Amino acid sequence: MNIVLISSSALTNKKEATWLTLHSLAKEYVRHGHKVVISAEKSSLLPEIEETEGITVYRLHHGKIFAGRRSLQAITKSENIYFDIIHGFSSSPSLVLNTFLAGRKYPKAKTIHTIKSYSKYGILRTLFSGLLNLVDSLTVPTEKLRKSISNNNLQEKIKIISSPINVQKFKPRDREALKEKHGYKGKKIILYYGAIREEKGVDALIQAIPLIIKGDKEKEAEIEFIFAIRSNAVEKKEKYLAMARRLGCDKDINIILEDLPIEEYVSMADMVVLAYPSLIGTEGNPSCLLESMAAKTPVITTNLPELREIVEPEKDVLMAEPKDITSLALQINRLLKDQQLGKRLAENAYAKSKQFDVRIIARQYLGLYDGLNTNQPAILK
Repeated sequence: MNIVLISSSALTNKKEATWLTLHSLAKEYVRHGHKVVISAEKSSLLPEIEETEGITVYRLHHGKIFAGRRSLQAITKSENIYFDIIHGFSSSPSLVLNTFLAGRKYPKAKTIHTIKSYSKYGILRTLFSGLLNLVDSLTVPTEKLRKSISNNNLQEKIKIISSPINVQKFKPRDREALKEKHGYKGKKIILYYGAIREEKGVDALIQAIPLIIKGDKEKEAEIEFIFAIRSNAVEKKEKYLAMARRLGCDKDINIILEDLPIEEYVSMADMVVLAYPSLIGTEGNPSCLLESMAAKTPVITTNLPELREIVEPEKDVLMAEPKDITSLALQINRLLKDQQLGKRLAENAYAKSKQFDVRIIARQYLGLYDGLNTNQPAILK
């Protein structure tokens, strides 16, 4: 099959979830013998045509809705290729128009659209849900997200396919050897990684630090809070350092904007804390959660229904109540005190992480594509 994966963004940050998802799926499709390209919105920061690890990414036109159609016309002309599958990705249902309009150029092609997360504007799921009927198939990562699309006519059309992770990159490693390698020997590492904003739980974790340290100088010397940020957000770093100073915990945190071997930091951490207040603006299957599970690192997250579809509290992870700083500090202190609890959680979560391997998720999408092309029910293996 000839497949194009369409992003409604420019994919300028190769650390973010949408890039990782599209690129990892594209590589896996190629491994299965398919021709794949990625189409994204034009960016002044990146070349119009870029090749990364054998995958060509086109950023030819501006526009959230029309860029896909115009780009596919140009790609068809330059590469003499006819697409069988046109698969778009977005958070807002309205951006299904980008996928639909791109498909109008190819009457025999099948169109699939994936809604990876909740739009920041929840009203859009209701106002534009009817547009989702324009494509041949829809996927979402969770049952909760499927049910949030209020158009009853769409429910049977929507397939639940999880977001993928690279379990060959995120895997268990020698924690103590990594601490020595990166200069944290003898430290307890509490790690957050991802974007640096309130919606990701950064505020909650910083505000919980004084409740965790509680003026204990020995404990303060032992623990290192690391925030590994997936962008060069200098102003936001200063904002959060100022918050930490007001709380008297600025010496306890290290906000890192530079590129890191993040897979090593995740394996090195004694725990990863993802204190999401909600999943608005975050994938339904947060990649940081799944990657930490695959690295066999204990995770503390929040008690949200989407996350309970993935993991079971007290068995796979610990869950604090969203926006509850006291609850978050309590769960972190539990893991600090009880190493056996952390080992048990990590083992259970590690076993569960295997189902999110990109090799498995790619086969599920390919089964969906085959089902659409043969007019048979998709077999999601």
